[in-house]
Amino acid sequence: SWFKTAMPDALFRIDNYNLYPKDRVGHAGGGIAVYMSCSINCYVVTLPKCISAVFELLCIMCSFDAGRKPILLIALYHPPKAYYANSSLIDALTDVIEFVRINYPDILIILAGDLNQLDTSFLTNELGMFILTTSATHGNKILDKIFISVDDLYTAFSFKSTLKTKHNAVFAQPYIRSSVTGLTSKRKLLVYDMRQHYIDALRHAIATADFNSITQGDFVANYACFI
Repeated sequence: SWFKTAMPDALFRIDNYNLYPKDRVGHAGGGIAVYMSCSINCYVVTLPKCISAVFELLCIMCSFDAGRKPILLIALYHPPKAYYANSSLIDALTDVIEFVRINYPDILIILAGDLNQLDTSFLTNELGMFILTTSATHGNKILDKIFISVDDLYTAFSFKSTLKTKHNAVFAQPYIRSSVTGLTSKRKLLVYDMRQHYIDALRHAIATADFNSITQGDFVANYACFI
């Protein structure tokens, strides 16, 4: 954003939108800013002290009317020449997303930003996030990315921005499914979530469970109950 603390927010005001900026500290350039519609109830989430303030990371909680899931928006800028180790940012994002999933299981998580050369495979392979596929956003590379915690909810595409920038803009919109006709009945299906982070959690739970009451039991009934 290149916003600075000395610049009043009124300079960048957009009618019917609230501005949530986070300026870069101690270095020139950088910074992020999020505009949210005034019709959405939002607040900035205070991150734990263990997550360094040097990260250009902003978390905004959005709540809606009953029947619609709340959204945690994670806005992020990872500079090409970061002042921190990439691994420390990966650890911070992992901590934030895992904390939210454990304490707010029904929330929808959206992570968006200019991630430059950061290896984002951990978001999909380890945290089970889904990337919204777009065309190139900077030259022939995809640097500006959107990840979401639930698949098939949104689609995205990139296009030339009206701002003076080398980056294309990325637009995400709800995924509209084509209507299907001719169906006369409905039935429930049981679908198992086989994403890797859930499998890893199951392995951990089995590895740390106490089976002494079973393995050291004297009665066959104990084994029957266990099975």
